[in-house]
Order: sequence, then C-alpha cells, then structure tokens
Amino acid sequence: MDDVPRDSAVEFIAGSHQWGRLFQPRMFVGEDYPPSADGFEIMPDIDGHRDDYEILSFDLEPGDCAAFHFRTVHGAPGNQS
Repeated sequence: MDDVPRDSAVEFIAGSHQWGRLFQPRMFVGEDYPPSADGFEIMPDIDGHRDDYEILSFDLEPGDCAAFHFRTVHGAPGNQS
C-alpha cells in the first residue's frame, strides 16, 4: 500500500453528476471509443479547458476510500512516480 499524491490521484468534476448527460468513457491511452448507439456523448475536452471546471482531487493514504456518484466525470493523470 502506498500514498497517492494529488498529482497522481483521480480527479472529479464537481457537480457533473447533475448535468443530466451521459458520457462515453475514453480509452486509457486518451483516445475515444467508436461512437455508441446508446446515446452517450463524447467526453468534453476537460484537459484543454481545465479553468472552466471545478476540479477536485485529494492526497490519499493507505486505508482511504474514494466513493462517488457513477455519473461524476472523473479521470486520473498517469502515475508520475
């Protein structure tokens, strides 16, 4: 078990679970999956417009647990350690 510093931890877009929209996940390599017939939208360019969103992230220690609403837009940068 290791500490996870904020710069490697999962990030959340505050309030995104209340947008009333469903987004298609992205591949771990940062590419979009082919369009879905389920009505999922392509994920907005969060990284290109970070100042437009309230992005929450936390330092984590062994024993911590992160629980969040399924519709919350979330993602993590690559592990820098």
